[in-house]
Amino acid sequence: SIPGNFDIGKFSFWIHNFLLFNIDTVFRVKGIISFNDAPEKHIFQAVRGSFILEPAAEWGEEARFSKLVFIGKKLDRDMLEDNLYQLLA
Repeated sequence: SIPGNFDIGKFSFWIHNFLLFNIDTVFRVKGIISFNDAPEKHIFQAVRGSFILEPAAEWGEEARFSKLVFIGKKLDRDMLEDNLYQLLA
């Protein structure tokens, strides 16, 4: 879970490459994402190398955050968290 908003361009570029280069170790990713210029939450789902972002309800007064769950083998939590913090707007 990461407080704040992601930059949509940085996140899209990173996740596309991350999934592509880790296709044998990342089976599934899912979560809720906050982007800096979007009033709504985004639902994120990925299977192997494919992913989709879908808009959901607006954040309103709720504190913004992003929460992602990575399912796979030999995943480095610290590396993932460091990378994600670099994608904040």
